[in-house]
Amino acid sequence: MREFFFKLYVLLSRRDRMKLMFLLVMIILSSLAGVAGIASIMPLVQIMSNPETVQSSVYLSWIYTELGFTDLDTFVFYLGVVLLCVFIFSNLFLAFTMWFNIRFVQFVSYNLTRRLLLKYLSMPYEFFLRRNSSDLVKNLFSEISNIVKGLLKPATEALAQSAMVLAILLFLIIVDPVVALIAFGAMGGVYMLISIGIRKRLKKAGKGRVRANRVRFSIANEALGGIKDVKLMGKESVYLDRFSVHARRFEVFKATVQIMSKLPKFALEIVAFGGMLAITLYLFAMSSALDEVLPLIAVYAFAGYRLLPALQEVFKGATEARGNMSSLDVVYEDLKDVRLDTVRLGSDVEEPLPFRSRLVLKNIRFAYENTNIPVIDDMSIEIEANSTVGFVGTTGCGKTTAVDIILGLLAPQEGQIIVDGVPVNSENQRNWQRNLGYVAQYIYLADDTITRNIAFGVPEDQIDIESVHRAAHIANIHEFIDDDLHNGYDTVVGERGVRLSGGQRQRIGI
Repeated sequence: MREFFFKLYVLLSRRDRMKLMFLLVMIILSSLAGVAGIASIMPLVQIMSNPETVQSSVYLSWIYTELGFTDLDTFVFYLGVVLLCVFIFSNLFLAFTMWFNIRFVQFVSYNLTRRLLLKYLSMPYEFFLRRNSSDLVKNLFSEISNIVKGLLKPATEALAQSAMVLAILLFLIIVDPVVALIAFGAMGGVYMLISIGIRKRLKKAGKGRVRANRVRFSIANEALGGIKDVKLMGKESVYLDRFSVHARRFEVFKATVQIMSKLPKFALEIVAFGGMLAITLYLFAMSSALDEVLPLIAVYAFAGYRLLPALQEVFKGATEARGNMSSLDVVYEDLKDVRLDTVRLGSDVEEPLPFRSRLVLKNIRFAYENTNIPVIDDMSIEIEANSTVGFVGTTGCGKTTAVDIILGLLAPQEGQIIVDGVPVNSENQRNWQRNLGYVAQYIYLADDTITRNIAFGVPEDQIDIESVHRAAHIANIHEFIDDDLHNGYDTVVGERGVRLSGGQRQRIGI
């Protein structure tokens, strides 16, 4: 549990931590409000069962006298109204706490998703060579959803209900300590036995769910991303079978956590209602006067009405939270060492690095991670401005790597990139990239309109249509867009431009 709170503290922003502290205060106050609602029943039942209680009770007698009541029926009426107001207020406060809790949890989901995407976007290009994109997407949506809906929300609800249970326990101890301790001992014993029995299975189910989720995302991404090859080679059933195995495992592990969180409900109900009957018999055995027993029975009945759902929520929340701890571990590993307040994202507002003479690659050496053999070893070349250069060589000789180094996507382990005598480093890398245009071997097009693909990354309200048309003219594709496409520049190209030919995709990329 200490590890859970530590990791959660690291993941939450400073503002979210303040909200969490406020939520804890509200939880404490709501538990007191809940007990006030239970306690309000006792004096009303006492007076209704025995009107003489008004005179025999020190507190009721003081209230009756100080407020100037002369008629018992009027006093009972106004007392009932006050107690009803207390009950209504306590429930409204509980509802407000629940509302704040839900809002807090959902904004944590937004903040975590944004911060994790910010972290991924800020990572160097080499990071994406090591990580599977489907795994990153899974973390952004599936794992954060599990943290919020399957861990944080149940944990805060369990915490709120635990405070309620503790407050009710303290109140019942004041009313009758022996009965209260026996009842809570029985319920707590049932809870502890079940909790100990399922702890290992929950941990195993949580880890298994994360593994199965990662594989099913990867298979689905692979199948749908390479659908052309899958269709051509008739491999649909192979991918479906592979996906089905891990998708089924994912749902089985998920169902295991949900079942384990709800099974104790039945055991707790048996203990609670059996205990209620035992308490009633005990009270009748201790006192034969109905007016003495009835208020206590009413209090215990109302306390049980509040207590049983609270205990069930405590167990359910704790079980679901424990079963989703693996999701917390996954996101924590990606965010724990990142100072997001210092992250500097690339932008297109920097001035281009002056380039009028030559680009020099001097003694460049580069090796990919987990290999000791360099792809490029001591490469030195000079490229004159306004010239055309081609890289030619066998597969694996480093042509693409050399281009990626020139583009500033990969940083060489040794050597320098020099532009007109100025070394390119992390400080001016984006300024150098402002000079570059890049058409990849495999064109990426967003599933959007042709206009937004040509103006890639430009906010919609800043798109200059004339510039878009001018670029299309230069790339010799304006006539095709304007004459052959029914929606012209508003035509949606489909995912990766599947609704266009290869040449048309290349020209939009240019």
